[in-house]
Amino acid sequence: MHNIITLTAAERIKELIKLKDFAELDVMSDFAIGIIRTAITASKDMEENFTQKLQAVQSQLQQTESLLQSTEVRCAAAERKSENINDCLNTLCKTRTCRNISCGAKFTCYIEDSSHLLDPNHPYILRCSKCQVYD
Repeated sequence: MHNIITLTAAERIKELIKLKDFAELDVMSDFAIGIIRTAITASKDMEENFTQKLQAVQSQLQQTESLLQSTEVRCAAAERKSENINDCLNTLCKTRTCRNISCGAKFTCYIEDSSHLLDPNHPYILRCSKCQVYD
């Protein structure tokens, strides 16, 4: 029975310590009440400290997730550009002359950023150095 009362009192200590009747119990000395109050204050301080640390960690996590998301977007864009340049190089390997019949030049070319003109998913094209036709 004593253990049950002790456990129940421990669970409700924050409420009990505020009661004048509890502080005046014969079993409670000023010293014991002082220790309990000090322990409760320390517990509250620790809880506030942990709450602040948790909020800081959550904020840092949000920033990290945001940075990760933007990095993934940039990586995907860089990968698309790399694939597009590889497509240009593959086309170059297969092309010997300009596709413009009136040009007919040996296909010397350059890679041009044409994202503002054509498909933004394929922003690079090969242009004939002589007549400017793209392939």
